[in-house]
Amino acid sequence: MAQDFWASSGYRHLDAGHGGLVATNAWLATFLQRPELLPPEDAGPNERAVHALACANPRATITAGPVRNVSSPSSTSTVPPGTSTR
Repeated sequence: MAQDFWASSGYRHLDAGHGGLVATNAWLATFLQRPELLPPEDAGPNERAVHALACANPRATITAGPVRNVSSPSSTSTVPPGTSTR
């Protein structure tokens, strides 16, 4: 087996497709575990639930409802006023 030179890229979680590589749920989920995408320490249960849903099924459609219920100082400070959630 070839050495995984770029282990942090998640290459081992990709599948071979027709003429290229194909993203898998496992590959997408690796990005949700990166420190900058983990819920912050002050995250409430709703924010953690949205993150858990995304981790369980990275291709899931997350509707505005669960996102609207997120409330923590860090979540509200990064969303510009008037931003549509769909």
